[in-house]
Amino acid sequence: PGDYNPLAEMNFLSRVVIAVLKAPGVICYFNPNGEVLRDRASFSELWDNCSKQNKIPLPLWMNIRFFNLSERLGFMDTVGNGQLEISDIEAIFLKAKYEPGDIDYYMRNVTHYLLDLDREIKTGESIDGPGECNLSWTTEVIEAAVITPPRSVLRLYPKANSKIVQEALASIKSSV
Repeated sequence: PGDYNPLAEMNFLSRVVIAVLKAPGVICYFNPNGEVLRDRASFSELWDNCSKQNKIPLPLWMNIRFFNLSERLGFMDTVGNGQLEISDIEAIFLKAKYEPGDIDYYMRNVTHYLLDLDREIKTGESIDGPGECNLSWTTEVIEAAVITPPRSVLRLYPKANSKIVQEALASIKSSV
């Protein structure tokens, strides 16, 4: 419907989960769309902390995964952003330069950015990298994610590493 608000719906569902988690015999929450599994205590703690800080509880709804794309490159992606009607994100980075925790934080910030954006990002746009403000990363809108589940994604990586990123992605495609 025209007045559909995915963020309001996810907040409503989270309040329902809190109520259901109080029922006898309920041991956890599983969100298959975001590949998130939480017990009662961790769900409630994260929900309460986000509520107090007026933050969106993204870790309750979407997961961030880490893989080695190559010996030099790390690969992280989100699963579950589609629940908020925005693209999942893939980030490719030099493992020697970036810590996975920093990329995790960065991807959640990009998710917030996409939620606030009133237009679609296009391939080739520049974006700040983790902890940066110099538009040193590039974007690619990709129809098929590298890792399942099948979905379109927004791929991000440092412009300076374009060649090594493209080579690593090509070697994956040729080995499949």
